[in-house]
Amino acid sequence: MSPTVLPDRSYSRIRTLSKTRQMRLENVKPTGKVKKALENAGNRYVDFLYYHAGLVMLITGLIASLMTFIGIYFRYDAFTFNPRDGFETRGTPLADDRMALVNLMENMANWDDLGPTREKRSVDLDRMKTLFNEEWEQMQLKKAKRALRTTTTGEPFTINYDDYGSDDFNPDPSKADACMQFAMLGSSFVPNDYLMVLSKIIWRIDSVDKVGVFCCIKAHFQFFSLPVMKELCHLDAIISETVETTNITAATTKLPFSFNAPYYAMCNDLNSKKRCEDLTQNQINDFRESVQNCTSAFADRSGLCDSSIFVQLRNMILSKQFDSGSLSSGDPIYVASIMQLTISYDGSSNMEFYSTLYRNLLSYYSRTEHIRVEGLFFNMKDAFFQKALLSDCIFAAIAVALVILGILIYNQSVIFTVVVTLGLLLSVGSAYFLYTIVFGITFFPFVNLLVVVLIVAIGADDTFLLNYCYLKKKQELSCLFKKVDSNNHTSSTYLATWSTAQDEVGKDRCKEAIREALSHAAVAMFVTSATTAVAFFANAASDILVLRCFGIFAGATMFVNYIFVVTALPACIIFLETTAKCPDLHAKATRWPTRQFFSRVAKQISSQTIYFFGDLLPKMISKAYIPVILLFLAITARSTYSVVKTPGIRLPENNPMQILRSSHPFEWFDENSNFYFNSKASQERKFNFYVVFGLLPTR
Repeated sequence: MSPTVLPDRSYSRIRTLSKTRQMRLENVKPTGKVKKALENAGNRYVDFLYYHAGLVMLITGLIASLMTFIGIYFRYDAFTFNPRDGFETRGTPLADDRMALVNLMENMANWDDLGPTREKRSVDLDRMKTLFNEEWEQMQLKKAKRALRTTTTGEPFTINYDDYGSDDFNPDPSKADACMQFAMLGSSFVPNDYLMVLSKIIWRIDSVDKVGVFCCIKAHFQFFSLPVMKELCHLDAIISETVETTNITAATTKLPFSFNAPYYAMCNDLNSKKRCEDLTQNQINDFRESVQNCTSAFADRSGLCDSSIFVQLRNMILSKQFDSGSLSSGDPIYVASIMQLTISYDGSSNMEFYSTLYRNLLSYYSRTEHIRVEGLFFNMKDAFFQKALLSDCIFAAIAVALVILGILIYNQSVIFTVVVTLGLLLSVGSAYFLYTIVFGITFFPFVNLLVVVLIVAIGADDTFLLNYCYLKKKQELSCLFKKVDSNNHTSSTYLATWSTAQDEVGKDRCKEAIREALSHAAVAMFVTSATTAVAFFANAASDILVLRCFGIFAGATMFVNYIFVVTALPACIIFLETTAKCPDLHAKATRWPTRQFFSRVAKQISSQTIYFFGDLLPKMISKAYIPVILLFLAITARSTYSVVKTPGIRLPENNPMQILRSSHPFEWFDENSNFYFNSKASQERKFNFYVVFGLLPTR
C-alpha cells in the first residue's frame, strides 16, 4: 500500500509560520546592518534555547550554585548584624583619623595575646624583687650591727602601719537599709560614677487624681498615692524573681536596693520602718509636701532640700516637670528609678536575663491602672535589634511564600514555580559572589538583606511579564493552525503522518512564540532592570559606607537576575512545553488534584479580576470621577500636612542613632531621658582624647 499523503492545505499550514516570519522580515524597511545582525543573533539564540533547553537550565543552575557556594564558603565572615557598623561618613576631614582609631581599637592586642608575656615579665620582676629584698635585708642587718657597736639602745617600740589611713566609719552596704545606701551615694563606697553602669527605668504615670483640682499647682498628684507607690515597690521583686528564674550569676545585683521613689518617701520619716511593704499614706503625704517645698515653684525652702537625698530625688527620680511647676491635670508625670543591677558590660552578654527582665517589667506594669513603662536602659539595644532583625525575617519569608504561591496559581506548574524560586535565590547568591570575590568587598551590612525583598518583587514581575507574552503570542499563532477534520482519514499511516506533522507545527509555534515574547518582554525587562540597577549603583558615590555597599549589592543582584530571566526562564518554558507534548504525561498531569485545584482558583481569580478592572471599576470611575478626584486631593493634602506639620517627620534630637521604633523603651530612653531628668548633674564629665602615632611608608 502506498503511503497516504496529507492534503496540500495541511502542508501549507505547517509552513505558514516560517513563511509569515520571512514575509514580516522582508516587508520591514532596511534599518541598517546592526539591527539585522541583532535579529539574526536573536533568532539563533532562540533556536539554541529550543534545542538545548535542558542543557541551558542545567548549566545555568550549576554556575549559579557554584558561585553561591564559593562566595559563602570563602567570605562567610563578611556578614555583620551590628547596626552601628558602616554608618560612619567617609570623605570628611576627620573620617580617616576616626577610622584609624576604630581599627586600632578593634585590632589591638588583648589579654590572650599579652597574657603570656605579662606573666613572664611578672615572674622576672618577682625574682628581681626577691633578690633585691635579700640584699637589702643583709645591708640593713650590717648597718644595725655597726650601730649597736657605737650607740646605746633605748626602750623598744612597735608601729602598726595598718592603722594608718583607716576610717572609723566603715558601713557594710549589704547590711544597710535604703536610706543609708542613698546617704552613701557620692562616697568611696557608692561613687556617683557608679550610677552610669546601673540599669534604669522610666515610668509614665497619670498626673492628677480623678477628683483633683485643675489648674492648681498644689493639686493632689496621683503619683503620691499608696496604690501607685506599692506598684513601684514591686520593681525589686521583679528583679529578684528574674535573677532566680534565669539562674545567671553574672547578672547578680550589685546593690541591695534600687534608687526608687517609695524608698525616698520612707527616708523622709527617720522613725519609720525602711521596708517598702510598710509604707503608709501618711508617709506619702509628708513626702509630697516635702517635694512641693523643695521644688523651684515654691518660695519656702528649708535646709532639708539641700541634703544629698533630696538632691538625688530632684535630679534622678523626679522629672524636671516638678521644678518647672507647670503640671496640669492632663499632663503625664515621668518618674525614673535606678535599678540595683548593672547594665550589660559589652552590650550582648546575658541576653537571656535582660530579655526576661524586659518582658517581666512590661508584662507587670501593662496590667496596672496608672503606670506604664516608657523607657529602659540595659545597654542592650544593639542586641535586641539583632534579635528583632532575625525575627522580622519571618515576615520576609511569608512575603516570599505568598509571591511564590501567586506564581504557582498563575502558571499552574510546580516545576516552573520551583525553577523561578531557585532562580531568585541563586541570583542573590551569585550577586554575593560578585560582591565579595570579584569586587573584593569584605563588609556585608544588614541593610543588604533588603535586596531579597526587592529581587523577589522585580523577579516575580519579570516572570509574569515573560510568561504572559509567551501565552499571548502562542494563542495568536494557534489561530493559524486550525485542526483539519480527519474523521474521513482513519488509516494508521495517515494518522501517524498527521501526528508527526502536528508535532512539527507545535515546535514551530513554540519557537515563534518564544521569539516574539523575548523580542517584546526582554526589552521591557532590560529597561526595568537597567534603570533600577543604575539607580542602585549611584549610591556608590555616597560618603556613607552602608549606602555604598547596599547600592553595589542591589545593582549586582538586578544584573544577575536579568541574566537568569533571559536564559533559564525561557529554557524552562520550552522544556515544559515540549514535555507536555507527551500524551501520557500530559494526561496524568491534568488529572492531578493539585493541578485541578490551582486551575479552578486561577480561573476564578482571573474572571473576578477581569470583571472588576475591566467592567466594574471603569463604570464607577466614569460615573463618579469628580468625587474620586476630590477624594484623592483630600488624601494628598492630609498626607502632606502629616509629613510637614503634625506629627511630622523629624530626626532624633538627642539620640545619636535610632535603630528601633520611636516608641520602643530603649529608643524612648535615649531620646528623652536627658530632656526630662538631670541625672548627670552630680557626675564628673570626662572628655577623652586619643592620640594615635604611626609611621609613614618610606622607601
